[in-house]
Amino acid sequence: HHWTNAGVASWYDFAVAIREHECRAGRLRHPPRVRPIPQHEYRRPAARPTYSVLDRTATRQALGCDGRHWQEPVAAALAPDTDSASRAS
Repeated sequence: HHWTNAGVASWYDFAVAIREHECRAGRLRHPPRVRPIPQHEYRRPAARPTYSVLDRTATRQALGCDGRHWQEPVAAALAPDTDSASRAS
């Protein structure tokens, strides 16, 4: 069985979500450019499929829930006014 939060994201999507959250919060005066890297430019020791995500269907069915979208715990972890460690899980 596998578990991930709902939604699908690449490392690029993850970086963009963090940048956007920090911009909305007013903590980035000069937002950095996030540049996607084509797979052929990102050298890895092992060959990787073009698209791969964990299939969490069996776990979702066993637990009877879908979980929250991955962006919610990212936002919780970046929230400055709360204990982000307890909210990010």
